[in-house]
Amino acid sequence: MTVKRNLFKYLIVMFLTGSSYLHASEVSVSADLIMGPTVIGDPAIISVTVNNMTTHSIHNFDLRLSGSDMMIGGNGVLQFGVITANGSSTLETQLLLSSSNGDIPESIVWQADYDDVAGEHVISELSTVLSNEE
Repeated sequence: MTVKRNLFKYLIVMFLTGSSYLHASEVSVSADLIMGPTVIGDPAIISVTVNNMTTHSIHNFDLRLSGSDMMIGGNGVLQFGVITANGSSTLETQLLLSSSNGDIPESIVWQADYDDVAGEHVISELSTVLSNEE
């Protein structure tokens, strides 16, 4: 009965807002290298931008590195919060490389988690090429 009730609430929200379920293809992530490590062991500085290509805001948007041998500075989570409809948000962070040679990766796979328009918690993987702006 609870499943039917939740499905019914979801369908009502979708009907009233004219929206569909948020898919990962409606959210994109880009990352730019701002500054590479000066010496092996130093962090790189990257700029990460999330684009919301939907007609509604998404809430509690967080990014974590997915299955990577790298770490991001701080608590390991980039917290974007609310990203408005057709909007974007950018954060800068340290990228800590765990490889002994200090090579910058060509791409990054992220785990994104957020709340969609229906209030459902979504977890998906998004990948991006790391562009070099140095």
